[in-house]
Amino acid sequence: HRGWSPLARGRWLGKGVLLTSLVAAVTLAYVVLPAADVAVLQNLVIGSLVTGRYIVLAPVLEESITFSVPFLVLTVIVLDLWISTFLVTNLDLLQGVPKLGDALTRIQRRGEDFLAQNPRWRTLAELGIITFLTLPVPGSGPLGGTLLGRLLGLSIPRTIVSVFIGCALGTAA
Repeated sequence: HRGWSPLARGRWLGKGVLLTSLVAAVTLAYVVLPAADVAVLQNLVIGSLVTGRYIVLAPVLEESITFSVPFLVLTVIVLDLWISTFLVTNLDLLQGVPKLGDALTRIQRRGEDFLAQNPRWRTLAELGIITFLTLPVPGSGPLGGTLLGRLLGLSIPRTIVSVFIGCALGTAA
């Protein structure tokens, strides 16, 4: 639609990419995997929303899980990317919450202004997010990394890439 802002277009594009990739992944799982493995994979995906990247340890803890650790690592990385993309394209909805939204917007604008005046700090901010997400500390998942990236004033693409790299390194480590 012609009258849509770039943010509105980006939000719908992000949701379209997420939905398309999710449908493709589920379809691929149903075509390639046996039915019993699909059920186990669904439980692992739901479990990863609670346990985060530590779901990759499931085959070590439970011998009945036949998925390899690299497959689970890839699954968690894709889930983290989906979560980050969804959050970053919908963060403006959180900014619409009274008081909280004003504070978030104020912090984000300060970060954007600082990075505009000091471009060298942008790289340090990206490396900081990657390092934060690599460490196994509470809140160091795609939600925390995405919020941190946007509040530091990073652009949407830079935030998604930083979160992707940090989560991938943290999960694979």
